[in-house]
Amino acid sequence: MFGEKFFSFAGDNVTKKFKSAIEKFTNGIEVGKLDAEQFASEGKNLLDQGAKFNFAEFGTVEGGDLGPAFAKLKEKYDKYGPDNIYIVTARPKVAAEPIQKWLESQGIILPLENIRCLENSTAEAKANETLKIINEKNLTDVLFDDDAPQNVRAVKDLLEDIGIDFNMYQAGVKWSKH
Repeated sequence: MFGEKFFSFAGDNVTKKFKSAIEKFTNGIEVGKLDAEQFASEGKNLLDQGAKFNFAEFGTVEGGDLGPAFAKLKEKYDKYGPDNIYIVTARPKVAAEPIQKWLESQGIILPLENIRCLENSTAEAKANETLKIINEKNLTDVLFDDDAPQNVRAVKDLLEDIGIDFNMYQAGVKWSKH
């Protein structure tokens, strides 16, 4: 009836083996949620350990309290306009428009291209994007604000290395070089 080849599988054995393989695979997986501050401080370490992020909620901007340097941002915006103001964020590219709309609700109207969504939480990514903007715009003075100390340190080190004047803010701490 079956010729020379006949295969028989016991369904229970296949199911048990499959279940065992799935359990082995998933035992090391942790699912969790990080807020923006946790992502900024822990994201690189988690990525280095093999974590995968889906950013499903990272593309939305809800609430949005004014940070400690917002008044300085508004002052610079009112004085110089939008051309030399950039938002550099670890968030995914889909967050650019919600960020733009939130800023507009606060009286700051920036072109979408001035909102740089890196999809990367590393300090190096922030420093590299800052350098890219400095080179694109030929800037000689930078105001940088971030909540993650490693981002502030990386950009501060970069600006010192290339001799750019700066004011830097990190959650209530201010560093300046004029």
